[in-house]
Amino acid sequence: MPCSLGEWHEPKVYEGKNRMMFRRLLMATVLLALSACGGENTPYEDSDIVAVLIHPDPTGTWAAPDDPESTLTITSTTLSFAYQGDSDGEEPYAIEQGCPSAPQAPFDGPTFVTRPEGGDVFCYAIDTLEADRMVLIYLPRGNALEFVRAE
Repeated sequence: MPCSLGEWHEPKVYEGKNRMMFRRLLMATVLLALSACGGENTPYEDSDIVAVLIHPDPTGTWAAPDDPESTLTITSTTLSFAYQGDSDGEEPYAIEQGCPSAPQAPFDGPTFVTRPEGGDVFCYAIDTLEADRMVLIYLPRGNALEFVRAE
């Protein structure tokens, strides 16, 4: 029997800080519902729905505002950090709830999770995502990584 998200109701209009909290709760609810309906798919097979789950779409090239030579490139299936054009390599990612490798981290919102072949799991919590600005938190240490959309 297919999984259903139930009956749709028009959401209330939220302003200011309530709007950001509503967005985070909505994203968490959608991610939780999709994980319950997931079946046997691996997270990487579902990563092409990133633009649907996270708005605005994070795909593209981002640069650190204090050092434009430090970049992050996100496609629908991979992300890659680079400095002065020298990339660390493309890593497949999934968007998950929290960080499975750092259960002690207090963040349970949407997170980019990479699993390099034969390597450790890396988690980047999506703290802020706007059309031209993104802040990721490296878990579990808590380092903030700020980016602006590169032109």
